[in-house]
Amino acid sequence: MPGTHKQATYDNVDIGPNLGDLFKVYPAWATMRAVAAPMQAGSCSVHNGLVAHAAGANMTPGYRRAMTCAYMPDGSAFNGQKNILPDALVARLNVGDVLDDDSLWPLIYHRSKPGVSA
Repeated sequence: MPGTHKQATYDNVDIGPNLGDLFKVYPAWATMRAVAAPMQAGSCSVHNGLVAHAAGANMTPGYRRAMTCAYMPDGSAFNGQKNILPDALVARLNVGDVLDDDSLWPLIYHRSKPGVSA
């Protein structure tokens, strides 16, 4: 749903059969027009994670395999929202903690400052 990332907050609903609950959190979106993005097998979509998006039911006899890669800027901090983080990790994080554990969030890019090596 184009533009929803500009209105979204981090209030969310669980992914699953209750996807329509998103409209309880964001009632104005219920009247917005969704735009289809047909994709061929093997294609990918790159979009802001706050864009309201979904996929229809898999109507084939085969599996729908998917992989999600979420990127965030170097130096991002925990905002207090669990989202997809495991309970054990959330229990040891405090709001404002920098998310810099390379085993969980490997740094893939660093824009070097002049005179500083990455």
